[in-house]
Amino acid sequence: MKMNHPEHFLDHDSYGLPPIPDKSIVTQIRALKAAGFVVGPRDPNMNRAFEGKYMVAEPYEAGTIQDDAQGGDGVWCLVGDDITVLLREAISYFPNVLDDGTR
Repeated sequence: MKMNHPEHFLDHDSYGLPPIPDKSIVTQIRALKAAGFVVGPRDPNMNRAFEGKYMVAEPYEAGTIQDDAQGGDGVWCLVGDDITVLLREAISYFPNVLDDGTR
């Protein structure tokens, strides 16, 4: 019988993510999403110069096309295949998200 631990529960399917059993990662996802970040399946229009199944990005308008990091002038966005690595990188850039929900 499969048991869900409430502190680890994340409706990963609704986010388009793989199961995430690590409580700290679940906390990071919730904090980033609460601050308006996009966390989930990769938007093929974002950071098109890089490959990956997932992304973490600042909020952006639908239809935005960004080939790469735009030299710092574009939307902050990471793409890759390991969502845990992307989340940890995002939190290292925006540590206040965990403290007070600000970017």
